[in-house]
Amino acid sequence: MPYTEEDTLNVFMSFASEDAGIANAIAATLRKAFPRDVEITTMNEFPLGENWRYLIDNSIAKTDVLVAVATGRLKPSHSFTGQEVGSFSFSMRDKPKISKSDIDRRIIPFAVLASVPDTINEFEGITIDRTSLRDLRFDSSRLHRELIESASLNNSDSDKVCLFSIRY
Repeated sequence: MPYTEEDTLNVFMSFASEDAGIANAIAATLRKAFPRDVEITTMNEFPLGENWRYLIDNSIAKTDVLVAVATGRLKPSHSFTGQEVGSFSFSMRDKPKISKSDIDRRIIPFAVLASVPDTINEFEGITIDRTSLRDLRFDSSRLHRELIESASLNNSDSDKVCLFSIRY
């Protein structure tokens, strides 16, 4: 949570509990890439028994960048984490700039296999859609040959994200 007063960029991960795995992967990647420069708050790291709504609002008031994860999967309680988006938007009235900077605070939608929700569709973000993915599977006994064949067949797909698995 953003408790430090250092020159770190404070990021709040907004996500539904069903999407915690994706949010945790994003947070872990950012922490590994920027170990001293980014401080990330995720709701699932709040201490048990605390007033989580207070912690969310307090954290968002100190947040420089809100990353809103959306998967489009139906959730039992709601379709998108609007509480955090609303709190961040409201807090921007009092604090429009990133701490110790002249750069505007930001909301970054991160849509995975879904469209960016209407509540934040005016913001540029990251969208990973099905047409950007291709699946590669390899049998380890034929790995070298299959890699060469796959590379020669898919040169036109160089802008696509590649998901692969290797069977042993």
